[in-house]
Amino acid sequence: DYLAILVEKLPEPIENIIVLASSLGGTILFSYLARYERKPYHTVMVGPNPTIKAPPILGRIFVNLPLCMFKLTIRYVTWHIIKFKINTEKEPEQVHKFLQVIRMALPWKLKASAKKVLKYNGWEDIAQLSRIILVGARLDKMHSTETTKLIRNTINNSGYIEFESNHDAHSNEMGNLLLDLAGGDESKIEWS
Repeated sequence: DYLAILVEKLPEPIENIIVLASSLGGTILFSYLARYERKPYHTVMVGPNPTIKAPPILGRIFVNLPLCMFKLTIRYVTWHIIKFKINTEKEPEQVHKFLQVIRMALPWKLKASAKKVLKYNGWEDIAQLSRIILVGARLDKMHSTETTKLIRNTINNSGYIEFESNHDAHSNEMGNLLLDLAGGDESKIEWS
């Protein structure tokens, strides 16, 4: 609902805007797009996740700990994600971005967000969508191209483009793609 409020305050109608969302931002955007009539000119999602998976016991423990213990567990979660979900050798900038976000997050907001995100299942929302451009990154372990392609197969008239890495999907190459889309050139997009 916060996103709907933001859309109403934009200086330009959302129908004239290309919206780019990445990772959790894409997850949040699924919910907005399924519930509200007003849609962007183009929606581009880089590695969106329809669900955020945590081991069942760890997820429950994590969101129910008192805030004083939350900082300790966030260190474990951070270690786990860096160790098992990010290709640290090939994408060190993704590690840096992730750590920066975690360091800046307020524990009480992070905990509240984690509770909501771990309960969210975006597949129902995704099934209602159409004309979304999905972006995969071959080297990205956290946002698998397999999941992105499954999302693509669920969305009517969706597009797909694949970059080498998460870094490439957030670089000048992506900027050029957005400029092409703004100019009406969709030739780099593989439409289903």
